Order: sequence, then C-alpha cells, then structure tokens
Amino acid sequence: IKDNSGTIVRQIFKKASKGIHRTNWNLKYMNTGSVKLKKDKFNPTKNVGSGLPAIPGKYTVEMSIFINGADSLLAEPVEFNAKVLNNSSLPPTDRKELDDFYKSVAKLWRVMDAGDDYFDELVTRTAYIRQALQQTFGATSAMKNQSKKLKEELDAIAFKFEGTPAKASWEEVPPEQMPLGNRFSNIIWASWNSTAGPTATQKMNYEILMEELPSMLEQLSTIDGELKTLEAELDKLGAPHTPGRVPKF
Repeated sequence: IKDNSGTIVRQIFKKASKGIHRTNWNLKYMNTGSVKLKKDKFNPTKNVGSGLPAIPGKYTVEMSIFINGADSLLAEPVEFNAKVLNNSSLPPTDRKELDDFYKSVAKLWRVMDAGDDYFDELVTRTAYIRQALQQTFGATSAMKNQSKKLKEELDAIAFKFEGTPAKASWEEVPPEQMPLGNRFSNIIWASWNSTAGPTATQKMNYEILMEELPSMLEQLSTIDGELKTLEAELDKLGAPHTPGRVPKF
C-alpha cells in the first residue's frame, strides 16, 4: 500500500497457494516497534502489527510475488480513496497536522521500543557479569563495585521509565514524577481510540519525551561501554562465559 506521494505505508504478506484469496488493509500504518519473533525463528509471511490510523486520501495497492530471490509484479498499481465516516464528535481541524503528528509519534515509538529492548539487554548482561565476577578467582572488589554501580544506574533509569510498581492499579501509587512510559502510553492510546486531532496533553508528552529520551539513550550507551570494559577484564581472568562476549582462549 502506498500513499499519494508513492511512499510505502503498509505491506501485507500472504503465503502463495492455489485458488482465489482475499485480504484487506485495516487503514492503519505499520507498527514501528521492535521486531518480534515466534520461537526465535524467521517467518517470511509474518505480518507486522498495526500502528496509528492512516489519514483520508488517495492510495494505491499493488501485488507482487517473491520466488527464488526475485520480486515479480503481478498487478499494476490500483488507486483507491480512503474516506472518513461522518460520525466524528470532534473531527480534526487539520488532517495534515494530525498525520504529521502520527508520523512523528511513529518515529518516537521505534526509538522508545528499541530503547526498552536495549535496556533489557544491558540489565541481563549486568546480572551475568556480576555473577561471573562473584565466582571468578582474581576478580577485584573494584570490579565488583563497578558492576554494582552500573546496576544502580540501570535501576534509576528504570524508575524514570516505569515509576513505582503498582501491586494492582496505577491509581494506588503515591504522587510522583510521571514515568516516561506512561507519557508515551498516553500518546498512543489517545491516538488509537480517537479520530480527533492531537490534544495539548499529547503534544506536551511528546515534547517531554523528545527532550528527555536522547540523554537517557546516551546514558545507556555509556553503561554499555563500561560493561564492555568489565567483559574485557573477565576475558583476562579466564572467567566463565557471559552473554555478549566472544569465546576465546
């Protein structure tokens, strides 16, 4: 599916088989979150989840088949119009502004999800490194303290993203700084569940995330570098293997 400018906005994959088949586009852009695998295996016909709603306008659809490493066009592009039902209580005053906001949020979504995965990887590596230091002869107190410091820095980042964990519901958490994850969820859920233009709260949350997220990603990158230094020290000590290290004698 391509928009009026010729930009691909959605791909739909189906397994080739005999007979007549039907598929449809749900008028939503592609989910820009991180790649998800089922049982850690590649699936060429897996479809990416849906993202934010597409705006009304002209689109084209075309079909191709991929065989033996080559794409072959099966049908020339067919143009169609996407229209909005006249049932909106608060229709947006400027659909171009709404679409631009959606596209900005999609880019933010990609980075937020990637940052979350990156954070999880660092948390796992840190735990393995701390355990390896604990059971390796020659590991110094300075190395153990450094790994503990990195764990505490990751905990602080987790708090900024997630806040205080709630046992049952967010409403039971005492007043505190709004977690970045909650700000992002506010943007996404309001966009998914409404055809109105972006609210002032959505715009505010977007601006806050765009201001705070880069420095946090830089902090994660710094922690990554310090973990690599510790991993190099583990190699020198002949420590047991931990994720991310290349085995060597």
